[in-house]
Amino acid sequence: CGIFTFVTLAVALVSALIRYTRMKAAWDIEDYRINTSNALAHDLKTPLTAMIGYAQNLKECESDDERGRYADSIIENAVYTNELINSYFELSRAEQLVTKKRQNCELVGLSKELFSKYAAAADDRKITVSFEGECSAECDPDSISRAVENLLSNAVKYTPACGSIKIAGNGKALTVTNTVNEKIADVSKLTEPFYKPDNSRSGRSGSGLGLAIVKQIIDAHSFTLTLECGEDDFTAKVTV
Repeated sequence: CGIFTFVTLAVALVSALIRYTRMKAAWDIEDYRINTSNALAHDLKTPLTAMIGYAQNLKECESDDERGRYADSIIENAVYTNELINSYFELSRAEQLVTKKRQNCELVGLSKELFSKYAAAADDRKITVSFEGECSAECDPDSISRAVENLLSNAVKYTPACGSIKIAGNGKALTVTNTVNEKIADVSKLTEPFYKPDNSRSGRSGSGLGLAIVKQIIDAHSFTLTLECGEDDFTAKVTV
């Protein structure tokens, strides 16, 4: 009788633990979505408020020069808002990603192809770019391309003039390392949606979603994303 009671209690405890784990996971997902939606609403408020103000000034001003300046500002804020919303949708797609069809991809070669979009921007700021090694992975080519391109885009965006970017593979990992002007204290928060830690990685230069999207895609592949920041360089490493 004692053994039967013990087994019954053990089964009940395990069942309760499983239910709690599932409920907690659901709560965590809901909290994540609420926090992300609130952050998006907060980030959208600034450009929308600016557009309203510029539109009112545009309506009232008589100078052609001022009208042109207000119109340019409205366009700039509208473009930023559109990019922010598109990035949010991309994050939502990444969260729902299921990698059913995989094929072998060589990530350093893929990086070279994707970097062609940013070569002109790097050249304009005299940024030195290098590629070395190889890193092969079984992955979904479309989604992994989005992740790698986000890493490259971030590297170009936050590398100072005359700095350097190094893309390297060592068989089981791809690293993207770029020069920075200052150290970021807590890099773990960079994968949180809309997180912008300081002046070097904030403002209109980005939505704060790039690395959050990368992490969602990397997690869906069961790969690992590691971020490190020293005094002079920032490194994003994807271990496959």
